[in-house]
Amino acid sequence: GAALGAAMFLGFLPVGLFLRGKLSVDGIVKVLLGNVDGAGLVLAIGVVVVGAPVVEEIFFRGMLYEKIARKFPVLAVAVTSILFMLVHGGIILPILVLGIAFGVRRLKGESVWYTIGAHAAWNASVIIVGLVVMSGGPVHFVSDSGTLELRYAKDWTRVEDLETPTGPARVTLALQGSDGSGMMVMEVDGITAGAASGRAMLKWAAKVGVLPEVSDIRKSAIPFDDAATAYEMDSAAVSSLATSVHARMVAVVPPNSTTLYLFELDCMNISCGTARKDFEQMLYSVVFNPAVAAGGAP
Repeated sequence: GAALGAAMFLGFLPVGLFLRGKLSVDGIVKVLLGNVDGAGLVLAIGVVVVGAPVVEEIFFRGMLYEKIARKFPVLAVAVTSILFMLVHGGIILPILVLGIAFGVRRLKGESVWYTIGAHAAWNASVIIVGLVVMSGGPVHFVSDSGTLELRYAKDWTRVEDLETPTGPARVTLALQGSDGSGMMVMEVDGITAGAASGRAMLKWAAKVGVLPEVSDIRKSAIPFDDAATAYEMDSAAVSSLATSVHARMVAVVPPNSTTLYLFELDCMNISCGTARKDFEQMLYSVVFNPAVAAGGAP
């Protein structure tokens, strides 16, 4: 069983690489472990590798499977696999495939101990590879207010001297790349209801001096979870060294929020290729926590 679980995970890795273009297992690790560290992480790993496989397999491939399989063996595989997937947070195809494989082995006469071993090996493999990838991957950042989370590439250096954590317009995060490029995240309070509804929010930001006057405002192609429509713009300027500088700005106002979040990238044209990719990856990782802004628990 353990051999099956490890083999299935090894088979999942190239599929994940093909579909995503990169090794991305941090989402599955979050499903398994949540957001814990230290002693909590050790305890969570023990529960995930030992406790969860025992409890889940006894229920799904033990009691539930046996009850249905007395009359409908194939249906038992389907039902237990679908419920197994849904219990893990919705439609997660690798988990569905895993459940089907476990169910088929039970159909072929293997015991629940077999599926416990396969389940434990899969979970252990995910955690080991996931922690290795994440330890060398992006840096996790949470704003002082707790309303914003994101990840940025590890080779960007945080410049805390440029950050202003207080005030109606504050620099929440300032980053510098090795080539001189910069990324910045600002939070601007006091957005009016009309400004949050569309392009007016950028014009409002320009009016109060947060942004320069802009004319080319467009909807952002980058989706933001639980956020209103985002808008972005590009601008070009010439520095004192006569070097062309490119800036890209994306502004978002989450629903029921009076705060505008401004994400800005500044880079020399010659270095913008890599910097823009890192900027987009950071934007795709953004998560807003409206409950914190409303005074609730995160």
